[in-house]
Amino acid sequence: MTVDNEFNNKLDEISSSHTDSNDRKNSPLARMQQDIDVVKRIKKNLLNSGEIYQDIQLQFEKKTALKGKDIIFLFIATALQTFRIFGINKLLEVQKAGKGNIEKTIKERWKKLADKKKLADKITYDSADTAREFHAPLKQIYEGRGVPFDATAFDTDVWGNGKPIIFKGANHRFSTVGHDPFLGLFIGTANIITNTITVYSNESVLKIGEKLDIHNIKSYHVKYDDNWKNPVISSETLTLEVVYYALVRILKDKDTEDKENGLEVFFAAFAKQFLHIATDLFTPCGIPLPTINSVLDKKFVEEFTKNISCGDVIKQGMQALFAWLINLMIKFMYKLICRCLGECENEYIELKAEKIIAISNGMASGSSVLYGAISSYFGNVNALKDADIGGFIVAIREIYKSGELQAKLKEEFIEKELCEQILCFNE
Repeated sequence: MTVDNEFNNKLDEISSSHTDSNDRKNSPLARMQQDIDVVKRIKKNLLNSGEIYQDIQLQFEKKTALKGKDIIFLFIATALQTFRIFGINKLLEVQKAGKGNIEKTIKERWKKLADKKKLADKITYDSADTAREFHAPLKQIYEGRGVPFDATAFDTDVWGNGKPIIFKGANHRFSTVGHDPFLGLFIGTANIITNTITVYSNESVLKIGEKLDIHNIKSYHVKYDDNWKNPVISSETLTLEVVYYALVRILKDKDTEDKENGLEVFFAAFAKQFLHIATDLFTPCGIPLPTINSVLDKKFVEEFTKNISCGDVIKQGMQALFAWLINLMIKFMYKLICRCLGECENEYIELKAEKIIAISNGMASGSSVLYGAISSYFGNVNALKDADIGGFIVAIREIYKSGELQAKLKEEFIEKELCEQILCFNE
């Protein structure tokens, strides 16, 4: 006996038993026959479940496909992401020290700040306040060129011909604590207040292998000429003294003797330190990642910074931040327009918005990374520095989010439709 015959026999038995039962209970036969018809339709739907399942999937794809205004938003989002990539790369492009747009802008702002200071105080800098050991006059901090830890020449009166081997030429950035993006905010600020330079000496506290090298830290006085130019490295001092005298000056109150406020000295020196690091970030030499100078060999840090510098990390962070902000704006505008047009299926509006963001991010950032990788392979070693790696990370996250949401909604849609079409729950 076949399965169909068995099923039909069972239906006949159910029909017969229901008829007898309802006859006994005086129930209408029409209701019993309706129940039997439902069972028969369920049987038919089960036999055709494969086709029904495919039809339901097609329904979902049509329901969530991008069309009309969705395509317009997709093009707008892709264009904005592409503009963002080129805009940030142009704004933060590497330029020679002293010639970069960022450096010029920062120096102009600092000069205006110094001019405002003179105007506000009616040029009340203390004329008797001159440079001396552990003391940079407030006027020098505002108006003097550069910072003391940029000094590379040595005071011949102190060192003669036997100058200490601290650094060589341009690599002073990898030897001075003031050029560390994190430690420099403290030590570099103290150096500016005290006219000193603090360096990682060639004496190792602990060295393991060729790359791990924890350096001893030394400090030196820096002397200037009468115009606060031509700095030279003078006699050695203790780093603890540099920090001590900086703190003493910062924490003292304003008095009539020297006419300066400790907090003003601190904020002026801190701002100068911060802006100095900012001007060095996007130069060919670059600025190393925070604190790595203190634990790694200086030559290794210099080579490493050529490939990954603090400026590179900041640029990719900005790419990721602005990619995320553009995504928020696109999603908000898309949902707003959908609601204005009377579209009420919120879950599908959310999915379409996520798809628009994922596709636009993938197209813009993916093409940038692909171009950078190909250019780098064919010899342009700096191409990957301009690749949108930060945006690409955001794109991967958005693609994953979109895929997760689509899988969830698809499962719910298929389950609902199967219940209605196969199990006849809508009957």
